[in-house]
Amino acid sequence: MSTPVLIRRTGLSANYFYKRVRLEAPFNLNDLQIIADALGASPRVFLEPALTAYEQSRESEGVRAPAEVLRERAQKVIAVWVANHPGRDVQAAVAAAVDGLANRITPRQWLRFIDGDAATLTDDQVAAIATYFDVTPDYFRRAELGPVEDDLDAQIEIQLALADTGALRLAARQLGTADPAELRAIAAAIRTAAIGREAQP
Repeated sequence: MSTPVLIRRTGLSANYFYKRVRLEAPFNLNDLQIIADALGASPRVFLEPALTAYEQSRESEGVRAPAEVLRERAQKVIAVWVANHPGRDVQAAVAAAVDGLANRITPRQWLRFIDGDAATLTDDQVAAIATYFDVTPDYFRRAELGPVEDDLDAQIEIQLALADTGALRLAARQLGTADPAELRAIAAAIRTAAIGREAQP
């Protein structure tokens, strides 16, 4: 099947599809399911090769994220998710999404994960959680952020700043051409402006 035919069958836009093929942004679980359906395959066919390569290379790629770093990153993606899905149970949503791609995550594993401990999770569970939150597994695994993860983290900072000021529905993705440092500066400016408004009599 040619790529144009695949894109037509999935209903995804060409720009959206190619941006993710070029690793400029991650596919999410829904994307993988749609593509798998178009190909007549299981979503696991996309995860398994990546997990194998990740398992082979993770020990040589640097230091793993310490608990405080993982805790902060987990709390940030959860905060953005909660702001986008008011009233929904994030643990139940993650468990349901991960169940189709990996072993079910127990409540105890989830609590340990959000507290900065991923030791009880398998690599496929971490990958599935990352995919659900639209980040890469290395965002949760690695102490140092790579270029892709750094950009994702900066985008998350923008979304958090907008959520903090009640403006999350603004299109943060319109700032996608800015580099991570610029995005973080914008996020800081948004928060500073909000604090200034609150301090006014």
